Order: sequence, then C-alpha cells, then structure tokens
Amino acid sequence: MAITRLSNNDLITPSRVPSVRGGNVIGPFFNAATGGSTTDVSDWNGTGETWRVHVYTSSSTFSVTSANQPFTYLVIGGGGSGGWASLPVAAGGGGAGGYRCSVAGELSGGSSSAEHGIELQNNVTYTVTVGAGGAGIPVSNSSIVGNNGNDSTFGSIVSSGGGGGGVAATDAVAGGSGGGAGAANSAGSAGSGVTNQGTSGGSGFASGTSPNVRSGAGGGGAATAGSSASSNVAGSGGSGLSSLITGSSVTRGGGGGGSTAADANGTQGSGGSGGGGAGVIGDVAGVNGAVNMGAGGGAISTITLGNGGTRSSGAGGSGLVVVAYRIA
Repeated sequence: MAITRLSNNDLITPSRVPSVRGGNVIGPFFNAATGGSTTDVSDWNGTGETWRVHVYTSSSTFSVTSANQPFTYLVIGGGGSGGWASLPVAAGGGGAGGYRCSVAGELSGGSSSAEHGIELQNNVTYTVTVGAGGAGIPVSNSSIVGNNGNDSTFGSIVSSGGGGGGVAATDAVAGGSGGGAGAANSAGSAGSGVTNQGTSGGSGFASGTSPNVRSGAGGGGAATAGSSASSNVAGSGGSGLSSLITGSSVTRGGGGGGSTAADANGTQGSGGSGGGGAGVIGDVAGVNGAVNMGAGGGAISTITLGNGGTRSSGAGGSGLVVVAYRIA
C-alpha cells in the first residue's frame, strides 16, 4: 500500500477547517463582525493573509455574526493628566493608559508578552468603551494632583486609565501606567502601574528648602517607566509601544513629562514617544497627551490664579480599541 506524505499546507488547522454545504467544500471558517471604522488589510503583518480591522476612537458596539477563531485586539485606556503646581513647587507628568495587545510577536504593557486573543460568541453584540483622558487641572490658588484617565473595555478586556501626575510632596496616582512624582521641600511618591498593562512613574527631586533644584518626574509609558528628575531637570515621560494591528506601525502610550519649580532656565521633561505631552513652566499652555493614543499629559508649574495665571496642565489623551481577524 502506498503512503502519501502530507505537507503542512495539506493539514487541517483551525484556520483551514473546511465547511461543507450541499456536498461541496466551500473553504475555511472565518470570523465576521460589524462595528467601528472598518478596513481590509492585505498581507496583514506580513502574513500574506487578508485581515479585517475595526478601529474605535469613541465608544460604540461590536456585533459578531461569526466567531470561529479568537479575535485579535489592542485596547488602550485613557491617559492621566499632568499635575498643576503653584511655583515654587514642581509637578509630575501623567501616566499612559493601560496597554493590552494580543498581536502575535508584539508586546503588551510593561513590555510583557502579547496576550491570547479573545473568544467571543456568535450573534452577540459587545459594548466597546473608549476611555476619555484625564482632564487637565485648571489654574488654581493651590497645587493639585492630575486626574486619572478612564478605562477602555472590549468584552472581558479592561485597560485601566493612566494615573495623574503628583505635585509638591503629594503622591502621584496609580493607573494603567502611574503618574510621575512632584517635589517641594521633599518629593512625593511615584504612581505605580498595573502589571502587564504599563509601568510606574519616575521619582521627583527635592533638596530641603531650595526651590532652585525642585523637579518633577515623568509619567510611566506603555513600554518604559517615567524618568526620575534631578536637580533643576524634570523627568521625561516613559516610552510607548508600537503595533502593526492597523496595517502600519504606530507607537502609542507615551507618558507625560514633568516640570521644574525654579524658573524658565530649568529643563522641562519631554513627552514620551507615543504622544506624551511635555512639561512646561510659566504662564504657557499645558501640553496634552495625543488623542486616541492613551498618552499622558504634561505637567505645569505656573503662577497662581491670584497672580494672573491662566493655564491648565496637559490633559491625558483618549484611549483606543482595535479588533482584527483574518477573512481570507
């Protein structure tokens, strides 16, 4: 009896399971769904396959008509806003929103391994929530910690909002990625990040009663922690992560930069790659985190309301949800 050796192309794998209708084999089972802004990408991620990509920049629904394979996703929470510091104290940048990714070969938050795809049910509509970024802190008569961003969700996947930046000795806030610490006579603590979603903010710098050295830290980014501050040098926001889920490489989830307390001669923290807002000092506009990148907002050290201040700290950028699956 002759034995025929099968090649890999002959094997029936989950993506090649045939459908039989009326006695005819009509091909593999693929997923199908509607919702969001939809694009079909040929040679998706270098696979030679065509994938359908659903992008959500605001909250909506995802309606599944066929769920034969796990769905691939990228879910990013809204970024935290930077702290607002009344001179002569310093503020920290906002943390990026939590970053969860299931694209094979890519990374999830904190540079952890990609997650497994999510299994959904046929003929079920799922709520998609795109988290808003934390609002910038308006001018005030006192220093105020930044606001956290809001969670983004897709099915059972939840990406936490980023943490607000700290001010003076008041601690930064934990979040998907944590906010950076501020500084006055002493420095506050950095905000921590959620495991496998993000990183922590950096440490602020203080040295007794001298305002000339006080500096805030950067907020955590999706890939790396916020930079810690040094004498009259604010920390930069942590770096974000890149993904090819939409068919082209985009870096998202940068942390916000910190601000110094002394004067304009200090070095303000830059925003992290992936849309993080830079830190600023004086009566200038705070720098927002990039919209739909879950980026942290930049810190601001400025004069108080009673002395004519008019500016807010940088707001966090809104989050994002992307769902993808093979169609051919």
